[in-house]
Amino acid sequence: MLKSRIALVTAFAVAFGTLLAVPQASAAEGDLLVHYDFSAVSGTTVPDASPNGNDGVIKGTGATVDGAELTLPGGGSGSNAAYVELPAGLFDGRDTLTISTWLRNDKASGNYAAMFFGSANNPPSQYWLLNPKNPGGLFKSVITGSATSGSPWASEVGISPTNAANGIAGPTTSSAWGLYTTVIEPTRITGYFDGKKIGSVPTSRTVSQFGSNLVSYIGKSSYADELYKGGVRDVKVWTSALGDAEIAGEYYSWADDATVQAALEADADALAPGSGAVTTDRDLVATGANGSTVTWASDRPDVIANDGTVTRPTTGGDVPVTLTATLELAGRTTTRTFDLTVLADTPQNNLQVAVDGYDLAISHVTDDLVLRTAIGDVTVAWASSDAGTIANDGSVTRPAAEKLVTLTATFSLDGQTATRDFAVTVLAADAGRIGSYIVDGDTTRTDVLHLAASSSPSAGGDFEALNNGRGVLYPSLGSAKFGPPVALRAPDGTFRLASIENGSGSRLYVYDSADLTSFTNERLVSFVPDGVTATAVSARYDNGIGAYRLAYTGQGGARFEVTTPDFASFSAPVAGGDAAPAEAGDFPAGASGASSLGVTEAEYSRIVEKFSRVVNTGVQSFDDVTVDEGDAPVLPETATVEYSSGDTSSMPVEWDVDDLAALDSAEPGTYTVDGTVTRPTFPDPLVERRADPDVTLGDDGWYYFTGSYPMTRENDPDGYDRIVLRRAETIQGLKTAPETTIWHENTDPTLNRFIWAPELEKIGDDWYILFTAARNGVWDIRPAMLKFTGEEFGGAAALDPANWTSLGQVKAAPGDTESFTHFSLDMTHFESDGRHYVVWAETGAGGSTLRMAETDPANPNQLISASFLLSTPTLAWEKNGDQAIDEGPAVIKRDGKIMIAFSASSVDDKYCVGLLTADSAADLLDPASWTKNPYPLLTSADVPGQVGPGHNSFTVDEFGNPVIVYHSRTVNDSSNPGEATDAGLFDPRRHARAALVHFTSEGLPVFAMTADEELAPENAAVQVRVVVEGEDVDPGTPDASIALSASSVVAGNTITVTGRGFGSAERVDLTLFSEPVLLATVDADENGRFTATVRIPVSTPAGEHTVRAAGAESGALAEEALTVGAAPAAPGAGSPGAGTPGTGAGAGSGGGPLALTGSGALFTGLGALALLLAGGALFVLRRRRAQ
Repeated sequence: MLKSRIALVTAFAVAFGTLLAVPQASAAEGDLLVHYDFSAVSGTTVPDASPNGNDGVIKGTGATVDGAELTLPGGGSGSNAAYVELPAGLFDGRDTLTISTWLRNDKASGNYAAMFFGSANNPPSQYWLLNPKNPGGLFKSVITGSATSGSPWASEVGISPTNAANGIAGPTTSSAWGLYTTVIEPTRITGYFDGKKIGSVPTSRTVSQFGSNLVSYIGKSSYADELYKGGVRDVKVWTSALGDAEIAGEYYSWADDATVQAALEADADALAPGSGAVTTDRDLVATGANGSTVTWASDRPDVIANDGTVTRPTTGGDVPVTLTATLELAGRTTTRTFDLTVLADTPQNNLQVAVDGYDLAISHVTDDLVLRTAIGDVTVAWASSDAGTIANDGSVTRPAAEKLVTLTATFSLDGQTATRDFAVTVLAADAGRIGSYIVDGDTTRTDVLHLAASSSPSAGGDFEALNNGRGVLYPSLGSAKFGPPVALRAPDGTFRLASIENGSGSRLYVYDSADLTSFTNERLVSFVPDGVTATAVSARYDNGIGAYRLAYTGQGGARFEVTTPDFASFSAPVAGGDAAPAEAGDFPAGASGASSLGVTEAEYSRIVEKFSRVVNTGVQSFDDVTVDEGDAPVLPETATVEYSSGDTSSMPVEWDVDDLAALDSAEPGTYTVDGTVTRPTFPDPLVERRADPDVTLGDDGWYYFTGSYPMTRENDPDGYDRIVLRRAETIQGLKTAPETTIWHENTDPTLNRFIWAPELEKIGDDWYILFTAARNGVWDIRPAMLKFTGEEFGGAAALDPANWTSLGQVKAAPGDTESFTHFSLDMTHFESDGRHYVVWAETGAGGSTLRMAETDPANPNQLISASFLLSTPTLAWEKNGDQAIDEGPAVIKRDGKIMIAFSASSVDDKYCVGLLTADSAADLLDPASWTKNPYPLLTSADVPGQVGPGHNSFTVDEFGNPVIVYHSRTVNDSSNPGEATDAGLFDPRRHARAALVHFTSEGLPVFAMTADEELAPENAAVQVRVVVEGEDVDPGTPDASIALSASSVVAGNTITVTGRGFGSAERVDLTLFSEPVLLATVDADENGRFTATVRIPVSTPAGEHTVRAAGAESGALAEEALTVGAAPAAPGAGSPGAGTPGTGAGAGSGGGPLALTGSGALFTGLGALALLLAGGALFVLRRRRAQ
């Protein structure tokens, strides 16, 4: 034991150690039940190399043995292909097992088994099964969760179970040798691949419950599946749970020297016994993460023993000590040395230990601090640089604005003193609260994070749902269901989110968040011992222990508490702890498990802005139209419509005919013409019975439409057999444009039904149609292409079948063994920075996935890079039951971002549109460049009267606005006699629809807005001034106007004022009446517009007020009414102070440039659109003198 004159070190450990986590001990290696090394196979006998005599028997034919490797030939169900049968009953009653085998799998993805034990019947009612490459290409190790002879696969639990919701996904595997390890315990199953842990999944049944006389095999199962084909070596089974390091050691015992050395060096580099001055016992690990054994030697064992025990000298001063660690792994060794100094046990050293070792354990403060006054024999006194914000006892009064405070600690021991400063930031006082909750339903779609906002900083206010009342975070691990979610502050001022898995149990979802608008670093951790059922978790950070306190309700209703510094390791539970979170406030209907957290004004505004609906806030004023006397003025055809997100749209204006007529005989002077902005709309539906719609703007300035030509019943001889095309001068005109079949599958014997999802693209200098066709069987579908081979694309030539040539199926790059190996469809194309890419859907790991590769624009039918896995359906909104689907990609570009919209889930009411985003400057072939939005952007709930929106394309309308074209079904749609009406593949009632695309302040596309959100009726009326120039004409005072971001505000909060119609670059004063208070002074831009965010003084009396904007040079005035609510009393605050004037700046240009494609690529038709707009954007108006 450490010998010391004082209890300083012990006290310090109590303060910061004993309340923290105690790591679990790794499982000790148990008895070896069986070991097949295959080196001594005799005839059909596979000897057991363990002492237990559990020999196996080779059954069937075709097995070969080479040294220590057994090779099995594989074969169909019922064939005589070889496998190994293990002794009957070998696994009976073995509730704890570690099963390890090396496999070199020569089979493709599918349903089969490399190892198995369980029932002998087919299908087996209960079992454990190892499949190295399941139908999704993943490591699979599962145990049944119930006894059933009907469909036992549905009850599988573990790594890559048949029902993905019952476990976690395993890694993708290959045909190379790999070590497949499974640990089965009474309450969980854990998978390892090549010595690395995949993860654990809770289980509810034990092997004992499987019964007796269980059969077991290598190379097959009791299912009537195909047999395993490939190599097997070094099969081992233990009757205990091996630890991570032991399993890693098994892997490295077979690895090559370079791999072993790299693992050994990694273990050595991870050693951390400390450095510099030490006073406490050292934690000297005995096993590395990769399974290496570590031995320690000290050159002064009297001071630091070989087990890490420290004995501080009382005489002779400090003592230097060198510790040497020797690591061994698979016969290789390496060493590391560590130099330390053990401090002598003196008052001066002990004081300095206290000074150096004290950790305030927080940098950003929102609540009272724990300031320790003693550490063992050392006393501590505190002084604050701002006692009004942080008092000397640690109590905190939050200021109106964030403030930096210095706390000075004076440490004293035996007449000696030392000081140390701690700088902390006290966050601004809370201005509102953010609520977190799940909603009623008990599904993976309802039990997800929902957010709501209350403008009251105190609990108990009214909460408005954010993100349209829909989830913002869906868990992907474990059961994929949150219990009541709890948001809390981290010591650095950011946030954590914690939620018990499915609301009850021993595992906790944990996320990091900078600002509660996005969540990262998902993990699912065991925070209480196995077997404990915890509910109603609460969580908060305590700087006094440098850790989070998590309280929960255990069995019997009592509260318990655990602590954790990092949400990775947890202390043992103790009785007590905070109360369960209370649902204080009025939350949205259906909310369950709600709680809330106070946030600052900046945080509140950021969250509300991110998740609020985008709405029209105004229309930009027009520049004056100046014309010489006698000339006709040219007025704008379109107006720029502005939105709360900063986005803009272009919409047509109809000018008042009477005002125009009155301009005919206008004399020199200033005139006003009234106009009405008209919102662009599209026929609904745009095109009936055409799923997977694609609209593309051609080089000729015309719009082209294609889509899947449907079957109307299962045995329909027509449908899904051709590619159709129509063209029109506008998107709206596509509804009635004649349709032509430009290609039929009967013209190419290599391409057959089903013909799906055609898409018109200009790639390089040529035009192509990308589509899906079958090769042999109807479900053996792959992407294919047609090429336009006529002279010039457009007009009748584009609709002439003779001008389209089949290029056949798209070909993978040489050496690419992943592309087009499974059911593949929905290919799209886009270009970025001169490089061309294709994205498509393909059945793979985890369901229907998205893959991406580069292609040659001169020969786009041939990929030039290996493809990579872009997206796998891992979230609940991408799944429905056993269907996990990502498909239908389409690309839109904006502000340096490449965005891939894709459709997800089953093709019914769950069908929706998600989004992947990458920076255009990033390596687009790197999966790490892409981020999936955590929630869908278009669902059935967004389009009343419709069901299952999805499989979209993008285009632009004649005004330059981005447009989404998607398909959906109509609620209560009619049908024709004999047609399928089951909403399935052969039900033809999926219709093409179109809508404008808008963007949030963060650049996310918005696919569904109401008519009033797109153009508020009060903003439709506009005016333009016409100045007819003559000698000595006074242009008059500008017609100015302002708009407020809200019609009411609580005193002390902010509003945004947008103005237009002021003088170019003039100063504008913003004043609040009736008692005048200057809110801000801003400068208008060159067009006389400005935007400013101003704070309403907290002292403003409640009631009706007016905001006035006054131009300093032009004399222009504009006013808007504002209702001000009384400021809430802050807890502990004194008299409210007056606000200070804000500042503003001229308005910017809005949403920025936009580049889109009809179905993925940058529009080559934009040049044609520009010509179209140039020809029709302006028209001549007659003049009228202003009255």
